[in-house]
Amino acid sequence: YLDENLVENKDVTGTSISSAELAKLDLGEGWVAGDDYTYPMLSGLSDIDVAKINAVTVVFEEGDNASRVTKDFYVGAPEGVTWTADNANVSIEGNNVHFTGAIIGTLTLTATCGDYSIEKVLTCDATTGVNAIGDGKVVVNEEFYNVSGAKVAEPENGEKAVYIVVKTYDDGTTATVKEVR
Repeated sequence: YLDENLVENKDVTGTSISSAELAKLDLGEGWVAGDDYTYPMLSGLSDIDVAKINAVTVVFEEGDNASRVTKDFYVGAPEGVTWTADNANVSIEGNNVHFTGAIIGTLTLTATCGDYSIEKVLTCDATTGVNAIGDGKVVVNEEFYNVSGAKVAEPENGEKAVYIVVKTYDDGTTATVKEVR
């Protein structure tokens, strides 16, 4: 069966929104809005643990995503959901996830509510807590070199290789580090 109305209106398109925008969206009657980092839930399901676990999301700062996390970020935390991390250099307080030390590599966050849990696996390049190195300096520029010493563009998300990275800090100093990105 083909609905002729759908065929006639084929030029009508929707507007895409980000996960962060969807989590903040008020869908109106019949829906319960969570916090700014939890997707809306059907009102009849909003007190069910499995629904809460499936509604949580991870929201990154601009420029970051699950394949490259460099800054503190946010998680959905409806009532009854607790988050844990597999790395001691992460602090989770409510919706806020803070880097308290360097994490370069995989970070697994686990959200638990009652008998249900869900894991979010992230690839981090957080060389410092709160986007600064241990003594308070902030990275303002990075230059990438391959192992042969040739300067290359910043790696695309998902590329995995060893790079020599020259980091310039806000006080003008630099550091050279080897990283897998």
